Amino acid sequence: MFKFITLLFCCVHSLLLLAQTERISIDFGGTNSPFPWNNLNNASVGSLNSLMNNYGYATSIGITVTDAFTGVNSSGTQTPSASVG
Repeated sequence: MFKFITLLFCCVHSLLLLAQTERISIDFGGTNSPFPWNNLNNASVGSLNSLMNNYGYATSIGITVTDAFTGVNSSGTQTPSASVG
């Protein structure tokens, strides 16, 4: 019985660690970025359903633009902070 409980604990712990490392990346730029980015190219309207995570799996998370972005910077960040990653 002890071995079973230990195995169960290890399996649950592994799943929790996996869940903590899941990331969803969204690119709001004008051109498509490669995986793992979910590309939302229209700053005025648009939506994405079933966003892909960093493992390539569809999630139940979606995004919808409900208020247009203003002052869009099509050049991107010129001096990104290293702390952002």
